[in-house]
Amino acid sequence: MSFTTQVKEEILNLNSADKNELSAIIKMSGSLGLTDKKLSLSIITENAKIARHIYALLERLYRINPEIKYHHKTNLRKNRVYTVFLDDNVEQILADLQLSDSFLELKLALDSKFYLMMMLAVLI
Repeated sequence: MSFTTQVKEEILNLNSADKNELSAIIKMSGSLGLTDKKLSLSIITENAKIARHIYALLERLYRINPEIKYHHKTNLRKNRVYTVFLDDNVEQILADLQLSDSFLELKLALDSKFYLMMMLAVLI
């Protein structure tokens, strides 16, 4: 058993349902998508216990039932990759976990750069 697997096992045995833990997991392994004009959230892991833990955190903290999908990697080891998928209330969950601010800052930064480029284009 590798060191990281051992640490993950120890963390899972703590039986804590913490928003900070979920926030950190989403920051590290989460990705946002756009489906049917709304946000979706996918959290990817190769560890089945971690996928179940993420599912339990979302279920316990937000009273929702995300979907767990899996597929096999195409490399020689052929590990399973688990995806915890969520497409309901993603905006509210990100706001509650204080993760939506980083996306807003990115949008504002892009808007200001676009505005600056437009001003330079007018002056030239």
